[in-house]
Amino acid sequence: MSLIFGFFLAAALAPATPSGPAAWLSDNDYPAGAKRRHEEGRVGFELLISPEGRVARCTIESSSGFPELDENTCVALTARSKWKPATDENDVATYSLYKGRMTWWHPDRRGNIPRKGPPPPPAPNLALQVERLPDGSTDAIVALIVKVDPSGHIVVCQPSAREKAAEILVRTACEQAKSMYNSQTLDNAGEPVGVITGYSVSFTATMK
Repeated sequence: MSLIFGFFLAAALAPATPSGPAAWLSDNDYPAGAKRRHEEGRVGFELLISPEGRVARCTIESSSGFPELDENTCVALTARSKWKPATDENDVATYSLYKGRMTWWHPDRRGNIPRKGPPPPPAPNLALQVERLPDGSTDAIVALIVKVDPSGHIVVCQPSAREKAAEILVRTACEQAKSMYNSQTLDNAGEPVGVITGYSVSFTATMK
């Protein structure tokens, strides 16, 4: 039993995970111009994490509305963030894509941050309609971890560590993701690389 369990652990994909993110930024990172103008906002970003656990590329996916805040997001994350690199099904470190959001609050607030609750979850990568769902619900979202080869196609697909969806939903989500996904990732030299990344599929039942 222990040998079988160990085999499945080794075969699992593991995305890159942040190490000590609380120490990555401080009030000193607030751009002087943005601070003077009292600019604030939320920035959505995508990081390409190298097999060495460093940020190889940072891309702004949704702007705060203020160029200085957007630019400093990537500057700070590239310079300071540390990561445990992703590993593939053979337990080999590899590139990984990580999507996140960061909110810049003006330092003068001194802890008086508005409590608006957590940001809404990102939209699913793929939306599917089915007649019925296994548990009779009207909708479901399946979170996956996928390995994408340098040509931009999914070659390995598995449920995320916390995913508890029915096996048939996970299998269907993986099949559809493999058939629909076609997106290359380039490194800083412009060369295509394989990556491990998250991917989500939503299901909506058409028959109530």
